[in-house]
Amino acid sequence: MPTYFWPISTLILVTMITIYSGYTIFKAVRRNKRRFDYYREKDTARYLIERGYSIDPYTSMKDFRHLSKIGPRLTSGEGIIAKSPSSRNEIDEIIEEKKKRLIGVPSVSFHYVNKDQIKSYYNDYFREPTFESLVSEIAGEISGEIKGSIPKFVESKVGGRDLNKWISTLKFQDISLNGMFQRYQRETIKNSQVLLGIEEVDIELSELQEFEETINDLSSRFQMEIPHKLLEVQRTNLKEKAATKTLIKLEQATGWILVEGKYKVDEEGEYYKCTYSHPVNEYLSDQLGPVTISVIIKKDSLESHVAGNYSQSIGRSIPLRIYGQVWEPIDRKSNSWDFKITPLVIY
Repeated sequence: MPTYFWPISTLILVTMITIYSGYTIFKAVRRNKRRFDYYREKDTARYLIERGYSIDPYTSMKDFRHLSKIGPRLTSGEGIIAKSPSSRNEIDEIIEEKKKRLIGVPSVSFHYVNKDQIKSYYNDYFREPTFESLVSEIAGEISGEIKGSIPKFVESKVGGRDLNKWISTLKFQDISLNGMFQRYQRETIKNSQVLLGIEEVDIELSELQEFEETINDLSSRFQMEIPHKLLEVQRTNLKEKAATKTLIKLEQATGWILVEGKYKVDEEGEYYKCTYSHPVNEYLSDQLGPVTISVIIKKDSLESHVAGNYSQSIGRSIPLRIYGQVWEPIDRKSNSWDFKITPLVIY
């Protein structure tokens, strides 16, 4: 064997050992990097969840790894798969549907109605002339002394022999109390002059649903188990957020309001108290609430056709619509949770 063969064979052997060693090291580094990425992805997911972010279930692993590098610096709307907690809710759609439905109510069966106020509000709101005022004006102008100040079509009648007969036939079409209220309610709703939807929860449940979907997705895709205590803390935070938004509305409400729902009837001496339990109570802790909406009605002020029904419904819930004014909103600072209404109409 030639003497030069040994240096060559030694070089080849060293080269092969070097390549093999490099490949082994490369595999180890790659394996460790994957393991590092896996735990970093888990940490990033946990970081996002703790801060209320949701994760798109269709995100690729590449994008997720990219996000895991910037997770600690993530802000609302930044990144690829994260988005800040959704502020979307259905309250606007609920109120719009309620508005259309209430405007289209064909008739009203009063349980309670303040007749004098209805007439006063109606006449002030629409400012329509009345038959009585026109007759009074004509009677004052018959002498002809200031006849030119009255309407021409009336002036032509003033001096006529048959004036009394003409006045007796001059009438405006009668409008019932029911019709007055329906028109008044319809116009105030159209012009957004009455508050609707205070009995609804200003829903934030979409965030909670996205949160639950994210947890399920992380569990199925990454086999990641998040501590139950951490999940419950976040769930509680999301519920409290939903409740807070609604409670603020119940604190700040003023003026005219229209509330519909099932009211429990209770007897309090000469009065009935009708109480609506607000659905926001589902999201409050035991230390808060319960939030209610209530109205008090004197027994002898009820319409005769429903008075007996109320006496038989004590302790039960009946569907009511209450059009009235806010008397006393809730006050969290003083621990007052009953939202009181002074009714104009209950039907």
